[in-house]
Amino acid sequence: MRMRTFGLWTGFAAVLCLNTAVLFAAGQPAAGLPALASVFHPFDGIWTDLRADAREAEGRNRTLEGLGGGVRIAFEADGTPHVKAETDRDAWMAVGYLHASFRLHQMDLMRRQAGGRLAEVTGRSALASDTFQRQLGLARHAEQAWNGLKPDSETRQILEAYAEGVNEVIREQKASGTLPSLFKLMGYEPEPWKGQDTLLLTNLLSQMMSFSKLPVYYAIWSETLGYERTMELMPVLPPNRQYPFVAAAPAGAPGASSGGHTGSGVSAGVSASGADAPLLAAHLELLHTLESLPSMAVHENPSSNGWAVAGSKSASGKPLLAGDPHLDYSIPSIWFEVHVDSPGFSFGGGSVPGIPAVLVGRSASSAWTMTSGQNQQTFYYEEKTDPAKPDHYYWRGEWKPFEVREETVKIKGGASETIRILSSVHGPILIQEGRTLAVDWLGSVPSLNMASLTGMLRAKSFGEFKEVLRPITAPMMNFLYADAKDIGVITAGRIPTFPEGTKPWLPMPGSGEHDRTGWVPYEQNPQSHNPPDGVISSANQRQTGAAYPHYLGTSAYFDPGYRAGRIYKELAEAGKVDSDTFKLLQHDTYDPLASAVVPRLLEALEGETLSGVERRAAAELQRWNYKAEEGSSAASVWWVFWEKYLQETFGPWWEKHSVPVKEHPGLAVSPKKPSLVMSLEAWTLNDPGNPYFSNPVTGEKREAPQVMRTAFRQAVEELRGKLGGDPHQWAWSRLHTRHFPALTRIPSLGYGPQGSGGNLYSLDSVGVRESVHGPTWRMIADWGSGRTLTSYPGGQSENPGSPWYLNRMNPWWEGQYNEFLLFDQASAGGNPVWTLEPGGRKAP
Repeated sequence: MRMRTFGLWTGFAAVLCLNTAVLFAAGQPAAGLPALASVFHPFDGIWTDLRADAREAEGRNRTLEGLGGGVRIAFEADGTPHVKAETDRDAWMAVGYLHASFRLHQMDLMRRQAGGRLAEVTGRSALASDTFQRQLGLARHAEQAWNGLKPDSETRQILEAYAEGVNEVIREQKASGTLPSLFKLMGYEPEPWKGQDTLLLTNLLSQMMSFSKLPVYYAIWSETLGYERTMELMPVLPPNRQYPFVAAAPAGAPGASSGGHTGSGVSAGVSASGADAPLLAAHLELLHTLESLPSMAVHENPSSNGWAVAGSKSASGKPLLAGDPHLDYSIPSIWFEVHVDSPGFSFGGGSVPGIPAVLVGRSASSAWTMTSGQNQQTFYYEEKTDPAKPDHYYWRGEWKPFEVREETVKIKGGASETIRILSSVHGPILIQEGRTLAVDWLGSVPSLNMASLTGMLRAKSFGEFKEVLRPITAPMMNFLYADAKDIGVITAGRIPTFPEGTKPWLPMPGSGEHDRTGWVPYEQNPQSHNPPDGVISSANQRQTGAAYPHYLGTSAYFDPGYRAGRIYKELAEAGKVDSDTFKLLQHDTYDPLASAVVPRLLEALEGETLSGVERRAAAELQRWNYKAEEGSSAASVWWVFWEKYLQETFGPWWEKHSVPVKEHPGLAVSPKKPSLVMSLEAWTLNDPGNPYFSNPVTGEKREAPQVMRTAFRQAVEELRGKLGGDPHQWAWSRLHTRHFPALTRIPSLGYGPQGSGGNLYSLDSVGVRESVHGPTWRMIADWGSGRTLTSYPGGQSENPGSPWYLNRMNPWWEGQYNEFLLFDQASAGGNPVWTLEPGGRKAP
């Protein structure tokens, strides 16, 4: 594996890369760039900023207005800060000061993304994103939530203290001319941070984890493939085993009347034959709008792992917890590690700059992690309108006026635009092209997420932990928990109920008969506490078995369950486990789907006349251990075969019914479509004569073995063309890479692409061929040894001139972890210490 080395040359190399990238940009016609002469001034331009940020790795003394007592911040050699504060308020202020010191530009971009204010600093290219964010109204919801907080509430006081810490940095850097270099490059300065800005960022995280366009996909598939065929291929209940962490209906749950959706029948307004051309056009227009948005706007990639074992399964007799949330890769990372000790708090873990609490971490009493629940939390409605009644829609027997508001979007380098936003009772209107479509996203329902996040830091039992999560509406997350005695998991967030017969996986009529009727009681949310087998596994699989009476989402929302099953199998067979067991699992590249399907492929190839290269490719599969390791040629053969097998099976049906995949790739057949993956697995193993193996375009009758042979030959031909004629040289790392793009989109400031192991179905779960999504944080908490281990790719600083910009990347690639330290341990050995003292603000 190729590794970058870090040390004395890191800062110089990064500066050189930035110089090259920016000089290149300066020579291009980029609207909105500032006059670059001032940016590159040798004494007060970009290089001053880089040098200043590099000095963040040194000690410092500062006087901060608003501190009640002294704060000391000790840094580990890798940049992990440990805050020791005399009061809780001082601790939160120090966290704000730290976040802004190292990630201010990232915080500001996320704030602008969430609030629909990117065009102010980047130009007209961000107008579509800004319009969408203002339609969703995240900034309005944050303002309303802020105004609803009582002045003396703990949440408001935490947010105010945090904002003061951020603003101290902004004032310092403005006064000294050392704002992060990218502010100068983009020609603007950050505004003061407000408490509601943190609430805005929590709303953005909710959007990233729960806003979905799947119902739009279902609508287009239904209008092309036909509704019945769509539901056969992508049913509500998964067609394979999911390894749920709750197998039965919860105690006291009602019958299926509130949510026993089976997928049979046709929803009102959806044609079984796909004949409604205007409706299809409207859905395609809506999909086009959603596809034009930045990656953070829509939840696309479900792949996080979390598991826990009870003391009965551990070598020490105490519980262990592991978590590795998978998100989009970026430099800097979305994570910033911080540890805090104050009179009322003691915690450490992964925080998100802009949000003071750690989302995945450990306190003195408990440890926690989370995975995406994947439950459907975005619903679409078609409103009935009439040209004779402009700005009105028909709901529950009467015409009602849309809520109308106008907002002005400032555009750098151009005239401002005024956008008109309409909303119905269901939510904002996203499209009015022939049909009027509204979105009911549960992230817009009032939710006390911030109070829950800080409440987790104090929870001393699973009962307390569950209770502080009760107020969350969205996103729906599986929170895993462990303390010195117990383990547990709960799917936190609200599960909506609908009238019997409603098809929430499709856009629904907005007349009122299909509206949400209420919420599943929190006590009936999927959950488990100290299960008898001593193992909890959460890996985006459907959390419950078929007996659960409430609608959670279709099989297209949930992971196929291969990762969850692998976790259960390995922990069940491992005997007594420890932290080393968990480390191996977090880096496990075993593909459970391959282990089931490849033997059937080899059976299909028996007796066939194969070319020399085909025989050698089959031999690679014959001796494979089913691990997608970097050097594995079989992993390459398997993956390309699986892509071809999916396409050869389902592609003709998509072609026959004119699914517009060329214009909208998200509609296409791919390994990232869980329902199709599960269906093809089930047919291959149990129903090789399934009619869907036949080709509806040519009329050819086929069964699984024939389709497999065709796909295998196609795979070998592609690999031979890409990687040469010797299958032994088809290493997976030549085909599969990981890429960490810079948030600025300046290529030289990112990392990779670099050859990698793992695949979509392994525990070290990544995307398809070029992966820009995967494990962004790894943590192991061992209550037996008292040790907590963490690892994430990237570094603490967003500035390329800092030694803490990419210094964590190599250890992460090599599977190394950083151990939680105490303050005194972190401050030993000459590591830098910051001292923050109360006092009046110094004049610039």
